[in-house]
Amino acid sequence: MTTCKKCVMDTTDKNISFDKNGICNYCQNFNTYKKWLRPYEDLLPLLDEIKIRNKDKEFDCIIGISGGVDSSYVAYQAYKHKLRAILVHVDNGTNSPEASENIHKISKYTGYPLKMIEVDEDEFKDMVKAYLNASVIDIEIPSDHAITATLCKMAIDTKIKYILSGGNYSSEGVSPKSWSYLKLDATNIKDIYAKFGKGKKIKHFPFFSYYQKKWHEAVVKDLQIIQILKTRSYLIC
Repeated sequence: MTTCKKCVMDTTDKNISFDKNGICNYCQNFNTYKKWLRPYEDLLPLLDEIKIRNKDKEFDCIIGISGGVDSSYVAYQAYKHKLRAILVHVDNGTNSPEASENIHKISKYTGYPLKMIEVDEDEFKDMVKAYLNASVIDIEIPSDHAITATLCKMAIDTKIKYILSGGNYSSEGVSPKSWSYLKLDATNIKDIYAKFGKGKKIKHFPFFSYYQKKWHEAVVKDLQIIQILKTRSYLIC
């Protein structure tokens, strides 16, 4: 077994490779990806453009808030630059007390309205159990899908086009691709649940497929997710 000289990754991952110094491809990729992080000065014209586009609307954007560092930073920057935002938290029943406290503190500090969306707890637990029974690697898919689906549907329904996100591939996309899967593959979620769940009909889970997202972004053009930490900004349209 060979282990990277910089991290703990080793040859149990079939896709790993090493340079002449014994540094794995994941460490090398991180050094490339981190260059994509948005310089702060690039953020200002982006936020100004969002305000201009929504000057006749009640709100400029929606921000998914988890109580963690990234989404809190996004909310703070939106507030600092006088964007009118709605905070949305999708509660799957696994919040820590600290996260819940932070969410309400951020809403109070910014004055942004907070919408708490609860997923059906029993249905969600059954779905997570189905993923465990299926022995798939990425068991975070149901949670991540529910969050993205809820935000996208709310943006479309309220006609608030822009979703500001703290996610970025530069610092988060460093693990092997074989360890994760497309979060918006609704067909995959339904199939895993059908084969490894309790067989109940899913009535409440917020599905929103990859193709729906692309349709609304590229064709209807009433949805745009902007990762404000990412250097390669999305085109404002």
